[in-house]
Amino acid sequence: MKYTIDKKEKKMLAFIGILLLILLISLFFDQSISDFFSETRNSFISLLLMWSESVFFGGVILILLIITTMLHHVRNYYKNIPPMWISFILTFVVTVFLKFIVGRSRPVDFDMLNGFFSYSFPSLHVALCFSVVPFINEKLKLTKIFWILFGILIGAARIYLNVHYLSDVIAGIALGVFIGYIVEKRKFA
Repeated sequence: MKYTIDKKEKKMLAFIGILLLILLISLFFDQSISDFFSETRNSFISLLLMWSESVFFGGVILILLIITTMLHHVRNYYKNIPPMWISFILTFVVTVFLKFIVGRSRPVDFDMLNGFFSYSFPSLHVALCFSVVPFINEKLKLTKIFWILFGILIGAARIYLNVHYLSDVIAGIALGVFIGYIVEKRKFA
């Protein structure tokens, strides 16, 4: 039995390949980017971003529930709801496992974090955001654009607040999209 790769798969594989190349390049600039934000930090922006970080998980769950409701009302698209949640949960598990295996320290020490949540690579926040992108790709284009911008904003905030390196964020994007794509393609539900 011969397996052929369709146009959508080629685009997704090319996208993930480009992200991995950018990830490799970003490893060389991680410390200088971290140093730049440490030196140019604005206290108001930092406070605003720290507040947004504290409500992130509640916000993601709320928005994901809204997306679930939207998918439920789109004709024949409700079948994507269980795989989308599987992708979200699987991304959480894989990301935490990778944090433990890699054990990369964060740019700045945080006393409040312990265990594998004190590790930096890859960004759990960003991976979770991008794990659902393949499920909102086809019929909800405006929602997809919003969700991608939301994920990019979260990643930028993580870098600005010095809790992640650029490579952590890029790895989170690649991991989330990859797991989401695999689950969406195979419909593991």
